[in-house]
Amino acid sequence: MADAGVVVIGGGVAMLHAVQDSVKLKQKVTAVQGNPFLEWNLAGCYFLVHPECHKEWICPNPDVNAQKGVDYVYDKVTEVDPVAKKVKFASSPEISYSALIVATGSRLPLVIATPGQTLVERMDEVKHLGQVISLAKTVVISGAGLVGLEMAGNVRATYPDTRVILLSRDGKVISFHTDAWQQKVKAQLDKMKIEVIKGSISDPSYMDPKLSPGKVELSGGDLAVLEYDVFLPCFSQGPNTDFFSGAEGVINERKQIIANEFLQSTKHPEIFAVGTSTVTIKRHPNSMTTAEQANTCAKNVANFLAGRPLVKHKEKGMAAMPMNIKIGHGKGAFMFWDPAGVPPPAKCCCCLPCGGGFPFCPPPCCWCCLAGCTRCYGSCCNNYEGEGPALISLPLEQKVFSGSHGYKGMGSAPKQASMS
Repeated sequence: MADAGVVVIGGGVAMLHAVQDSVKLKQKVTAVQGNPFLEWNLAGCYFLVHPECHKEWICPNPDVNAQKGVDYVYDKVTEVDPVAKKVKFASSPEISYSALIVATGSRLPLVIATPGQTLVERMDEVKHLGQVISLAKTVVISGAGLVGLEMAGNVRATYPDTRVILLSRDGKVISFHTDAWQQKVKAQLDKMKIEVIKGSISDPSYMDPKLSPGKVELSGGDLAVLEYDVFLPCFSQGPNTDFFSGAEGVINERKQIIANEFLQSTKHPEIFAVGTSTVTIKRHPNSMTTAEQANTCAKNVANFLAGRPLVKHKEKGMAAMPMNIKIGHGKGAFMFWDPAGVPPPAKCCCCLPCGGGFPFCPPPCCWCCLAGCTRCYGSCCNNYEGEGPALISLPLEQKVFSGSHGYKGMGSAPKQASMS
């Protein structure tokens, strides 16, 4: 069996950057992508409620994003044997590696495609979920962090008569934010008639979605039993590293690769991790800090293979907290901007000291002089929040942020080979 060189396992932002950076460093690279398509999963909370828009967020033809000189495997990884340095697949022949970069992201059912799904299976899954949400009287969303808030807001904005419940273990929302921010967001949820219910679930089957009516038992909270038509877990369930489950000492109980300051496995030094290790991502935006980890891993793999000293990972990012909090997208939704997370140049352009909105055209094309723009970006001396930012955020992601992370061909027509 030939050595596949540097093998990168993933299927999203982390993999794209790790492959691109490794190619720049003249490495022989094999990219293992769990699905024969690319999907911008940061839009997942939107297209799950609006399946008719799903195709706009998919590149169905993997060759569009293929790097020159890189070998690609489109299959689900079933096992990594770090002793033999082999990667095994559901249907493809196993491969060996000199170094391995694990850039597989976290498990987040439905919001992120399951490795091994075909394009048709994924699109059918999204379409089916959209249908059951449209018919539901009560939608329960487990998890009151950023993903849960975004999903709840999309359901509320699309279906004003549906009962929308956020299930929170401690009764709080965005618990990693300050009390002032929590109260501010909770007040907006009340205005949007999104209920927050406190309670914990012990049944492990509720780590997966429930797309038919049922009821779940709660403990330590407001209710003993919660009934639903649709139940959606919307929180990260740890890195996708189950393929290491048979390898001793590689991952911890949280499925994180046990790593040092070089993003390198402490057990097997030829294994490196992007966003899947004990060196967690702390700064925002997450996509930017993920790209930083990918760059460090690519450099350290090259150094490791050449026998050179490794470099410590230094996280830069922009802010300690997210730049925004989305309660859905579009009309009827709401978005908060956190000025603490906005870079200094943008603060200047956005006139934040005066309460200007974000983003907007810099002077002299000031938004407050343009009819209609104040609805999108806030009003002079008022807060930079509201329905307007929620209207423009998704188009910005599609046209700017996804492209900056290497996503090409989204919304294009699929070739028949990609559909199978």
